[in-house]
Amino acid sequence: MIQLRKYQNNIAVQAAYKLVAFGCCYLSMECRTGKTITALSAADITILLYRPEVYNKRYPEPFQSTNPNGTALIDIAKGRNIGVFKFIAGFNAATTHFYELNERPILPLTESKDDNPF
Repeated sequence: MIQLRKYQNNIAVQAAYKLVAFGCCYLSMECRTGKTITALSAADITILLYRPEVYNKRYPEPFQSTNPNGTALIDIAKGRNIGVFKFIAGFNAATTHFYELNERPILPLTESKDDNPF
């Protein structure tokens, strides 16, 4: 069992080094003149994360009634063979961990102020 864990750890470390090396190569290719490739057009999947809690804002439609505290909007903006979609996930800021929500947290109802003088 211990040998297996060491083997798995070695594979993870080697993969991390390769990922860092690939990132450095990719950045150096981006800096070359005449060979510029935008990252979004080269990507198979583009994921955008939005946490309105950080900016003291609300989610855009259709998630406007969702409580922004402890949640994040995950927007799959480009996905080859999977399509595009958006969903709300739970987010633990202390550990930067995303998790699946069983129910979407809804903002509490507040009495609306009627600005109509008539």
